[in-house]
Amino acid sequence: MHPFTKSLKIGHLKRKGAKIYHSINAIYDTYDCGAAMINHITGGRLTRKETQFNAVMDQLETLDDETPTFRFGTPKELQNG
Repeated sequence: MHPFTKSLKIGHLKRKGAKIYHSINAIYDTYDCGAAMINHITGGRLTRKETQFNAVMDQLETLDDETPTFRFGTPKELQNG
């Protein structure tokens, strides 16, 4: 991939990730309850946004070495107790 095209793609994915991240924070600010209750009230909107964010960050990780490692969801190490 051409370096200029790559930098445009990285910039686009960073903006898209930031937009989704801010919308997730807005959901948490709007509903003063936990994630399970928010998903019940909104029909799973929170989970869909978190999945979108994780997908965008995974795409960005393939292009940019300096991508933050943060993802939404429970870490695999904590799922088994």
